[in-house]
Amino acid sequence: MGPAGKFQLRNFSLILVPVIVMAMYNGQYIFNAAKPNNQRCMVRECENTPPVFKTGEWKTWAIPDDPQKARCFRYANQEGQCKKESFSKDLMKCDSWLYEDYNSIVAEFDLGCQEWKRTLVGTIHGLGLMTALAFIGTLSDLCGRRYTFIVTSSLPSVLGIVRGLSNSYYMYLAFEYLEALVASGSYSTGYILALEMIGVEKRVLASSCLSCSFAIGQILLAFLAWILPYWRNLTFLLYTPGILFVTYYFCLVESVRWLVSQGRKKEAADIIFKGAAVNKRTLPPDTIAYLETMSSVVPIKTRKKSIMTETKIIFRSRILFSRLIVISFWFAAVTFIYYGLSINAVSLTGNQYLNYALLSVIEIPGYIINIFTLDHFGRKKTITSSYLISATALTIMPFIINMGPFPTIMVLVAKMFISIVFSATYLYVTELTPTEVRHTMMGLSLFIGRLGKSSAPLSPLLVVASNALSTIRRVQCCSLDRSGTNSLDPGDT
Repeated sequence: MGPAGKFQLRNFSLILVPVIVMAMYNGQYIFNAAKPNNQRCMVRECENTPPVFKTGEWKTWAIPDDPQKARCFRYANQEGQCKKESFSKDLMKCDSWLYEDYNSIVAEFDLGCQEWKRTLVGTIHGLGLMTALAFIGTLSDLCGRRYTFIVTSSLPSVLGIVRGLSNSYYMYLAFEYLEALVASGSYSTGYILALEMIGVEKRVLASSCLSCSFAIGQILLAFLAWILPYWRNLTFLLYTPGILFVTYYFCLVESVRWLVSQGRKKEAADIIFKGAAVNKRTLPPDTIAYLETMSSVVPIKTRKKSIMTETKIIFRSRILFSRLIVISFWFAAVTFIYYGLSINAVSLTGNQYLNYALLSVIEIPGYIINIFTLDHFGRKKTITSSYLISATALTIMPFIINMGPFPTIMVLVAKMFISIVFSATYLYVTELTPTEVRHTMMGLSLFIGRLGKSSAPLSPLLVVASNALSTIRRVQCCSLDRSGTNSLDPGDT
């Protein structure tokens, strides 16, 4: 069929669309569970009916002047009346809050100062991804890339829409887990399906295109969240179009490599004949004769495989098992850094949507760099050197936090090079494993590696222990805040 003709490009383009959508699914919780711009304690003794965020003169004796304390504490009231003499100077924790905006689930479900509940949403999302990866790879190796890709691309839309109808925090949390559980295999399945239909000489370019599509999805998410900040509206907008991916059943072809590995040579030969015709390739007579022989062969009944069978192949091979350990560590490190930087982007000073988009845009130059470095220097050197540069940038950052634009530059450098690692690792894993257990191997390594993503949403909590452990929250990013200036608000520290 040739390395990348019209037939392959048509199917490759079909795969890119769900990849863009899955990138938006993957990051939606960052905005849906974002911290409100401002909040304060509800002081029932003094509130209007219905309560509003704006206060009267009673604020001076009912709520602390410190804006950070005012988010979670109020002064105790001894008499139940809205009089200055009724309030003492003893602080008490709030039991309910009022918010400047009600765009996120924090305000909708009145999570207030329960920061652990807010960050738990991202952790639950990561656990959903991690749970599915334990078996989604084997499912793809047993049932096929095409079916797995269609299911994991279309079914999350239904679960996402139901989540948008949630009437409680715990219902939201449950469907966040289920949606992530089902959507988990979409990117990895699509990635393998795409690379198995592209010739070896175009593999690096195809890998970079898939990674760029994921970055484009994140950029689109930022601007859609900016246009529709209310979390229910955003959820319905993101998930409703995904139902259309069911139609891929009629237009997306199965991986020829996978069909051959399963002994389904007739189906493989039919796809090759079709692809050659679309690409206007003239097949040599001996190739035609061989493919016609494949088409006439009745598939041989192979040994019945199961999830355990696929897993045993990996664990019984010393080479594959050692690779699994190394790759799992790679994925754990790369997901923690990659998603940690993305999640904390909304805590940077300035417009949270532009900040998130900026940290997504910076990935694209990294993926372009990959096109040249992976073939010229090799996979191993590209991955290790990019890890080193990213780690160096993040290590330097706490020591230059007050040096103008340099902390921002370090954040962007770290994000660009960790994106290079992410893209290169996916490609490397695909090449390091045989077709029959390829997705199982990737699924197991991603399963262990997702511990990094599950931990990343909790990284904002580290600032309680030490500012240096969550330095990115204090970095001034390259976008204007609402006043049109680039000043650093001490309250954001």
